[in-house]
Amino acid sequence: MGDEYMTKKELGKMLKISIPTIDRWRQDGMPSEKFGRGVRFKAEETLEWIKKNKGTK
Repeated sequence: MGDEYMTKKELGKMLKISIPTIDRWRQDGMPSEKFGRGVRFKAEETLEWIKKNKGTK
């Protein structure tokens, strides 16, 4: 994984989630970076955020 950036489509495919879910999670604070008009995600940072914020309670 490392510092490689992923698109919403790639992230959705990897996590088996929809793009609207990704957008909702971004509003909840999921780390992302804006590149022009697009958004990119670092896989390692994103997975860590999901573990901390979206894990089972």
